[in-house]
Amino acid sequence: MQGEYNVMPLSYLSSVLFLTLSGVFRELDNNAITTLALDVFDPLTSLEELYLQNNELSHFPALQSPPLMYIDLSSNNIETIAEDAFSYLASLFDL
Repeated sequence: MQGEYNVMPLSYLSSVLFLTLSGVFRELDNNAITTLALDVFDPLTSLEELYLQNNELSHFPALQSPPLMYIDLSSNNIETIAEDAFSYLASLFDL
């Protein structure tokens, strides 16, 4: 049918995906993301809100770059969180 297409869900996020993007929020929910590269959000220097719910994350790394104020990690299978995962996120007020 015309206009229909299949979209493969994301499974791995790398900073290369965001080199030409800007904005204060990213909706990456409802994918199959299992891994976040440590520098994944480095290009997004204005990122304040990050929506990663309903993915397949089992580990949350230490994100150092964006000034995140809100992160939604609900409905993932997170087993480990890096010891310093939130120490660089001084603006974070809701998780």
